[in-house]
Amino acid sequence: MAYDGVMISDDLQMAAIADHFSRAEAVERAIRAGVDIIAFTNSTIFEERIVPQTVDLIEGLARDRQIGENRIAQSYERIGRIRRGCSPQGPDRPGSTVR
Repeated sequence: MAYDGVMISDDLQMAAIADHFSRAEAVERAIRAGVDIIAFTNSTIFEERIVPQTVDLIEGLARDRQIGENRIAQSYERIGRIRRGCSPQGPDRPGSTVR
């Protein structure tokens, strides 16, 4: 795929996904498909620990080599490009503290 921007998922808790895939499988598939930011609205069924559980899940996928470190690094770089571009001083202006 030629697109190199940030990809954001739709809500992985929505029925179209949750009715067919476990959270673990949905997260893994999203990451493998190139998603950089995974969204959970956490509104249909509130899960207080959804963020730390998802972080643990992704760390486990990386540790078990189901998701490569390079895949995580790609997302980190793409998200970083957005952060740098959103700096109040701009990405290339003197005094910018965004790295």
